[in-house]
Amino acid sequence: MLTSTEGAWPIVVGLWAAAALWQAALLLIQAYEHRRFAASRLRNIPRLASRRPALLIVPCRGAEPDLAENLGRFFRQDHPDYRLRFVVEGPDDPACDVIHGLIAAHPERDAEVLFAGEAAGEAQKVHNLRRATADIPRGVEVLAFADSDAAPPDHWLRALTSRLEERGTAAVTGYRWFTAQGVRLADLAVYSINAGYAMLLGRSAPNLVWGGSWAITRRTFQRLNIRDAWAGTICDDLKVADVLQKAGLHIEFEPACMIPVRNHGNWPQTLAFIERQFSLARHVVFRWWLAAVLLQSFAQVSFWGLAVCAWAGPSPSVRVVSATAAGLLYAIHALRGVCRAWATRTYCPTAFPKMVAIFALDILSAPCLALIGWAALIRGGLRRDIAWRGIVYRRERGGKWRIVARRPSRGPTVDGEPRLQARAAGVS
Repeated sequence: MLTSTEGAWPIVVGLWAAAALWQAALLLIQAYEHRRFAASRLRNIPRLASRRPALLIVPCRGAEPDLAENLGRFFRQDHPDYRLRFVVEGPDDPACDVIHGLIAAHPERDAEVLFAGEAAGEAQKVHNLRRATADIPRGVEVLAFADSDAAPPDHWLRALTSRLEERGTAAVTGYRWFTAQGVRLADLAVYSINAGYAMLLGRSAPNLVWGGSWAITRRTFQRLNIRDAWAGTICDDLKVADVLQKAGLHIEFEPACMIPVRNHGNWPQTLAFIERQFSLARHVVFRWWLAAVLLQSFAQVSFWGLAVCAWAGPSPSVRVVSATAAGLLYAIHALRGVCRAWATRTYCPTAFPKMVAIFALDILSAPCLALIGWAALIRGGLRRDIAWRGIVYRRERGGKWRIVARRPSRGPTVDGEPRLQARAAGVS
């Protein structure tokens, strides 16, 4: 005969499983809706139009793979009225040769290069952006921003700025979508984790800004004093999102501005990249990071806890309930992987056939990849040092940032290398 405690276990486990399944189902619905919304928006690209004069700002540092090809795309945007402004640390930056060559090859495009000098007390990219926005040319109505490792399609700037015409939209953002040509653990992990977060973006979601693809009107930028808000910060885009959200303003996600990105790093470099994203979130938008930690922790504890209970539960009924729930959670994980594959076909149709093996591994190993993402979320949030584009920053007391190691901008940019410099400099 069962005791009252033994009889309560199936109920407790059943309620726990129901909550975990409800959370997983909501994420699956969001993933499906994201893909549907993206496909709908992409069909409207030919009808998007924007004639407001725009200034496109691209901060650069060092040589990197495909730099000339990526920057060349910014000269070929089909927006009818825009000018280009590249900003680098100094004239000895190897990116300068590439930029000057492109400017000479495209005399029809109004483009210039600014030198920002070395940063002190803030990220070099933030310092570059503050320099680039210190003097905005007369007549410019829209500010657009991109990263030098982005390879946008020709419609990108037109689609990005056209959404600013919609009432109630303060800023518009795209995002990155990782593609792969082979099968490596690094490519699999960064694709799955990044796509999982990308599919949280949507029409009415509390969207964040991604610095590699976003735009804002000059009026809103200056009214909110975003340039001064950047001062002393480590991250440009999350700071903008924080300012806009605190002001109660809407950030619109535009699927037509999703940027395909290739991962050039090995496993240590890729893991450092993933952790850096979460570290930036922890230090800039703490509430978002904390919410992600709580939700992901519940999801991970639920799946793996139910899997353990299915094997070693205190009673047959508990083992049956746990096994059923764990199986359903695995199925939902797999279906979200299917949604990621569908979204890849929507965003990157040419890359889709080359990623079939990645999709299969993502679907089959989805819970393990989610576990890696959860561990990176925690580890990244606990770090006080951030390595970015050859520079290591450390967060001091009071929220101030100090540069503790710097590699000259000459030579290739590899995000994994500064971790060794950080150790040499005494950074944890």
